[in-house]
Amino acid sequence: MYKPSFLFLASVALFAACAPESANEPANAGKGSTPEVKKELSKAALAALEVKEKNAEKERVAKESSELVAKLNEDFTKANAAWMKAGQENKDQESRQAHFDSRPCLKYAEDLAAIAKKYPGTAAAKEAWPLVLKWGLGDCKFEAADVLLDVAKTEPDATKAIEGYEYIMSYAFGEPQKEAMELMLEFAKEKADPETGFEVIKKIVSSRRGMMTYGEGYLVSSGNEEVRAKAIKELKLIVQADINSERAVESLELMHGFGSDETKDVAFQQLVKHHATHESTMNLVGSLSRQVSRSNEKKLKSLLDHSNTATRANAAVALSNFYSAKQLESQFYESASHEQLSGLGDERMAYLKEGIAEEDLAGLEEKLARYVKENKNLLGSAERTLFALQNLGIGKTAPDIVGNDLDGVEFKLSDYRGKVVFLDFWGDW
Repeated sequence: MYKPSFLFLASVALFAACAPESANEPANAGKGSTPEVKKELSKAALAALEVKEKNAEKERVAKESSELVAKLNEDFTKANAAWMKAGQENKDQESRQAHFDSRPCLKYAEDLAAIAKKYPGTAAAKEAWPLVLKWGLGDCKFEAADVLLDVAKTEPDATKAIEGYEYIMSYAFGEPQKEAMELMLEFAKEKADPETGFEVIKKIVSSRRGMMTYGEGYLVSSGNEEVRAKAIKELKLIVQADINSERAVESLELMHGFGSDETKDVAFQQLVKHHATHESTMNLVGSLSRQVSRSNEKKLKSLLDHSNTATRANAAVALSNFYSAKQLESQFYESASHEQLSGLGDERMAYLKEGIAEEDLAGLEEKLARYVKENKNLLGSAERTLFALQNLGIGKTAPDIVGNDLDGVEFKLSDYRGKVVFLDFWGDW
C-alpha cells in the first residue's frame, strides 16, 4: 500500500496553508480542513523547511571550512619547503636558531586552531586539531591536546582510543601528555589482553627520550618520565613471571634501552646470563661498541671470559670496535672548539683523555686470536679493527703502501719518509 512521504505531506500542508480561500471552502471544511488541521499541517511544513535550511547550512559550513583548511595546507607546504631550503644556507649556531624560530608552522598551527574553533564538529575541525598539536606551540598546542584527549576518552573503539592517546603522547607536553600515558597504562594493565597490553607498555617505555627538533620544524615530545618508570615496573613483573620467555627478552631489551643506570645494568646481566646466544643479546653487545662510555666498556670486558664461545668472540670483536670508536672520538675532541666541548661534561672528557691502556690492547689481541679461531666468520672484521687500533692514529707511523703513480711508475709511501705527504682520497661515480 502506498504511503506518502513526510516531505510530500509537508508540501501539501504548505500548499493548503498558503492557498487563498475559495468560494467552495465551506463545503470542504467538514473533512480535513478545519483550522486546527491546517495549523498542524503548517507546522509540519515549517519544520520540514527548517530541517532543509539547517542541512543546507551544514553543507555550506562543511564546504567552507574544508576549503579553508585545504588552502592553508597548500600554502603551508610551499612555505615550509622554502623555509627548509633557506635553512641550508645557515652556517653558525646563531643563524640556525634564528631560522628555526621563524618556521612557518607556528602561524599555520594558529590559523588551523582558529578554523577548528570557528567550525566545531566539522570534518575540517577533526582534521585540524591533530595538525595543531603536531605543529603548534604554546596555548594552541595545549588546547589541541585537551580537545584530542576528550575525543579519545569518549571513543568506544579501544584501538582507536589508544591510537589517540599515543598521538598525544608523541606531540603533547605537560599534564595532557601525562594523562594520556596514564590512561594507556591503565588500559594495558586492567582492560587489555596480555599481548595487546604488552604492546601498549612497549610504546609507553620507548616513547622518544629527549625533545628532538626535526628539520621540518615540529617538536617531538620526550614522554613523561614518571609514567615511563611505572611502565618499566610492569616489564620487570613480566620478566619475573617467566625469565625464559621471548617476552622477557623484549622486556629486558627495553629496560636496558630506557631504564635508569641501575636498571640497565640489571637487565644486561640477566640477558647475558639467561639469553647469551639470543640474537637480540648478540645485537645488543654489538651496539655497545658504538656507544662510547665507561659503563659500556665495563660490560664488554665482563663478557670476555663468558662460558659461551660465541659470546666471548662477539664481545672481543665488539670491544675492539669500541676502542676504535673511543680512539676516534678522543682525537676529535683534542682539536674541538670550545662550543663543541661545552656539552661534553667533565666526566666524559676525563674518560676520553684516559685513552686506551696498552695492556688492554695486548690482552684483547690475545683473546681475539684465540676466540676468533672458534668463530671464523668474525676473523676478517676482528683483524681489520685490531690492525687499525694498533697502527692507525695521530702520532703513529703510517703503514707502508705500494702503488703506481699517474705515469705508471711504482712507488711506496716509505719513499717519502721525513717529508710532508698530502693524501687525496677521491672517487668517480
